[in-house]
Amino acid sequence: MLLLSVVTTPWQTLPNADLAQVSEAKLRDYVLNPAHPQGGPKARVFAAVLGITRMTTAAERRKHAEKIQKDALQARLDTVQPLIDDLSKHETLAEKLAALQTEMTDLATTIGTHYRAAIDGGWTAKELASAALDVPKTATRKRAPKHPPADNRTGRAGE
Repeated sequence: MLLLSVVTTPWQTLPNADLAQVSEAKLRDYVLNPAHPQGGPKARVFAAVLGITRMTTAAERRKHAEKIQKDALQARLDTVQPLIDDLSKHETLAEKLAALQTEMTDLATTIGTHYRAAIDGGWTAKELASAALDVPKTATRKRAPKHPPADNRTGRAGE
């Protein structure tokens, strides 16, 4: 009895494929017999596509089946490899972006400190702006609101 290695594709599967078996006699006398009324066309396809004939030994047929199974597995792996590559690249870029965002935050703090030092050193904001030394918006802190937030019940501040 020959255990068949059944190739399945995402759109076509054979239920219980791992249990499929075909006897040597059925292969020899039916599937690979070009003179058989129903098996003849199958035999011609096996001979033309896979090079398997009645003269092919059981070991050679197993080798063919293993190669088909290996090729099918490799084809499945090949279809998922671009996804693996893209996800890996995405992860790398996300890590780089996070590092850059941290660096930008740290630099914004440093710029703000240096800008305030320039102001404390006698420069005016207008002078710094005319020298194209404006502080980027990310380097400035938001000021506290001049008015306390409105009370949710009355809509008025401080009540």
